[in-house]
Amino acid sequence: MTIKRQLLTINQRSVDVRIGEGALEELSSFAGGIVGKPKRAFLLAGADIDQSVLSNVERGLVDAGFGIELQVLPADGNPRSFAAATSLFERFGRAGMTEDDLVLAVGDVPLCSLAAFVAKLWCGGMACALVPTGLDGMTMLATEMSPLGEGEAFGMVSLLPQPSMVICDLSFLPAMDQDARLGGYVRMVGAALSDGKRFWDSLTQRAGDLVSHDADALTDLLVSTMIARRNIVKAVNPAARRALSYGTVTARALKACLGDEVPGYALLAEGMAFEARLAVEACNLDAQVVFDQDDLLFDLGIDELPFKLDAKALVDAIRAEQLRHSNRTMLALPRSIGSIRLAAVDDELLLRHAEAYTASRAELVED
Repeated sequence: MTIKRQLLTINQRSVDVRIGEGALEELSSFAGGIVGKPKRAFLLAGADIDQSVLSNVERGLVDAGFGIELQVLPADGNPRSFAAATSLFERFGRAGMTEDDLVLAVGDVPLCSLAAFVAKLWCGGMACALVPTGLDGMTMLATEMSPLGEGEAFGMVSLLPQPSMVICDLSFLPAMDQDARLGGYVRMVGAALSDGKRFWDSLTQRAGDLVSHDADALTDLLVSTMIARRNIVKAVNPAARRALSYGTVTARALKACLGDEVPGYALLAEGMAFEARLAVEACNLDAQVVFDQDDLLFDLGIDELPFKLDAKALVDAIRAEQLRHSNRTMLALPRSIGSIRLAAVDDELLLRHAEAYTASRAELVED
């Protein structure tokens, strides 16, 4: 088996990424290099992780020279809660974890995000390795965590993660949850649009290979996605660093209006579709890019979302989400393939596009 290695340098730190089918089987050969001298490893896993996978990880860590402290997050546990973070800090203390030790997480985006968060804070930062089981995590966790927070603080507590290693084992793909797979596809589209024509054309041309689980296509496009997102995070221009938020404001607004039943990937895809249309007027984006994005999302198996919603309610929700996160009512909008920047959108333009957008989605319900 061939395991692809990619180093991502972010703010003078490197993330060692390994991609390939069976990558976890090679854990013993590279886990020891994550820290100076292997001693303790805190293994955090989701309740849904197969025992054979967990045993494989434990064996790899032991062979690399680590003693293991295992924590399986209960099925009814909330990895986004402050209580979950506090509980891990207490476990770290009881286990005698130090800045020279390792945290390794195997699971979905919220669980891996929790691990990255607590690892960066404990002792001012200790080594962290992430094994995302979904394609959404594989695309994003080297550069972005899913925020923690509950109640009024929901989605508000995050930091730039600094995992030492991200292991993308493509063996998870056949049994992967559909929402996690499609969530990865949507983030690939956003990354390609921000990066440039070369990646955009490559993703467009290889979309069929991607959905048919071609390992070479998936590996190549994962690497391109990670590099594109790395370039956003390390951009000198503050406005350019906001490109990762493309589609997210509208996605959160739709979630507030439609409820928790709609999958996250569908909300993000809808957010990107709506904000791209705004960009045609607000940023002079070529309308063909909008249609190409729609076609690409469709080719990746992501359909338009049917729903009925008052346009004014959507506008109010978008403005509310903007003001929760910033004192500026601006959106990260594409100007062209390869450029996503913050832009101001006035109320008249936002409402006009919201009316057209909600009308088009209402037609899908009637059909």
